[in-house]
Amino acid sequence: MSGVLTVCALEAKDLPAMDTGGTSDPYCIIYYGQYKFQTQTVDKDLFPQWLEEITWAALPTADLSCFVFDQDKISKDDSMGQFQISAQKLHDGAQHDEWFKLPKGGQVRLRWRFLPHVNNIAAAPSLIQSKKHAFVQKLSAGRLSDSWENCWAELRDEFLLISTNPGDKRRPKIFSLRNAAISRNSSGGPNKEPVLNVQTSAGFGKVKSVSICFGSNEATASWESTLISISSGKALAAKAGTIEQGVAFVTLVEAKDLPNADLGGKSDPYCIIYAGSDQRRSVTVKDNLNPTWNESYEFFIEGLDHNLHILVLDEDPDGRSDSLGSVSIPMKTFSDQTYHDKWFDLVDAKGKKAGRLHLLVNFIYDLVEANVDRKVTGVSLVDLAARENAAIPASIAAMLEFLEKNGTEIEGIFRISANAKDVHEAQVLLDIGRHTFHAGEEHTVAALLKSVLRKLPDALLLDSLSSKWLAATSPAQFKELLVQLPPAHRAVLSRLIALMKKIVANEAKTKMSLKNLCICIAPNLLKISDSQSPLEVIRLPEMLLQLVQHYDSIQ
Repeated sequence: MSGVLTVCALEAKDLPAMDTGGTSDPYCIIYYGQYKFQTQTVDKDLFPQWLEEITWAALPTADLSCFVFDQDKISKDDSMGQFQISAQKLHDGAQHDEWFKLPKGGQVRLRWRFLPHVNNIAAAPSLIQSKKHAFVQKLSAGRLSDSWENCWAELRDEFLLISTNPGDKRRPKIFSLRNAAISRNSSGGPNKEPVLNVQTSAGFGKVKSVSICFGSNEATASWESTLISISSGKALAAKAGTIEQGVAFVTLVEAKDLPNADLGGKSDPYCIIYAGSDQRRSVTVKDNLNPTWNESYEFFIEGLDHNLHILVLDEDPDGRSDSLGSVSIPMKTFSDQTYHDKWFDLVDAKGKKAGRLHLLVNFIYDLVEANVDRKVTGVSLVDLAARENAAIPASIAAMLEFLEKNGTEIEGIFRISANAKDVHEAQVLLDIGRHTFHAGEEHTVAALLKSVLRKLPDALLLDSLSSKWLAATSPAQFKELLVQLPPAHRAVLSRLIALMKKIVANEAKTKMSLKNLCICIAPNLLKISDSQSPLEVIRLPEMLLQLVQHYDSIQ
């Protein structure tokens, strides 16, 4: 029984307090046969949300064990409990979403599903894994082939169609597949680009991509579910004076038929991946000529004239490494901005075949003027505003606008922890000029905004004025400090305070009072030096609260 198992560590509740402050720093480690997956740590939270997903090749006889730990920076991490799911329940093919009790108190919520390989579906052009590690089957509109037609009837009774265009801020539309049809128009777009003709019960439309989601009703059709993506695929046409600037998402999946480099007829392979001016190293898989890594990386790339170069090495006990093979792939291979799921031949130093390497690659880029830096994180507000000739930098304006429209009624906004990987990915895309957000990403965008503000070289309220801000109590003092802020700082502050007031106005839904909101946001607006007293540190949220209360009368 072959297939894949997708497991999502969603959240936990009522965890025991393991630290002296009455909190814990929980994370999970999930074991499945020889596989191991560890979530991010959520700091100081007894109700953590991880929302992290992993997919493995199924091991039908293996149980799954989940261990929950409290991370300690000084001593050994403390166990908070564990539970197990039997192989039979794990691979029954049903969509599971369950809470599990821990022996020491608290519960953990997991979602999982085993997906057996289906012959017709497996005949589709490719199988890929998304950036969020969801198992995805992709059918390229560039070659909407007979394999799609063959498996269409098998899909109709089980899936829902989610129709969307990249960059579309509207909520995705969900339709039943029973009355749906998809075909490719090679030149049907406004600029004669490829598009997909989609016929549903709601009518006919042309889109660049659609997705098909596992589930029999809208409740199960979420972006955490498994998707089949269909994309028209389109490479941008470079113009004089422009370069392709973006990020390459690379998943090192597996290798097979590697040479044996050790006396026992095995190898201990690992990979070094080079892209642009950056490199990454995978873990070493011991005693294996057919290793599986399933590791994901991202690389900043400028221009399609680069190669993605991967070197496969055998690690020896003495610290030396022997080359097993390598492959060099032009980035132009991935210029259509769709996911590529491919096996590549490895060659050794003599040019002979040395096994194969399985990669998933998606290169997302825009055409920009050569030598123009679009990085946002860690760049001063003054420089960003000057670079864009705008009162508020576009990236920050986009986050604030999204939260104004979508986040002012979300429970726990700015307080509930976002998935660390989602925030990291959003930040990577932000730094290449991609700042379009979608419904359901409110906590991610709130965390991203806090991160960008926290990493400003000079804080939003200016580090040089730190002591004066903490000492201010009257409207006159606040007004005097406001006039000392650069225009870009003042514009962002004004917009942020307006957002905070909208959130507080909906306190019945957001469960966020002004005091709570200030506790969450204030540490990102001003850096506290080591020389300042604990009383001054405690004063920071209170100062922001007073500033918000007085702001309309002093701005």
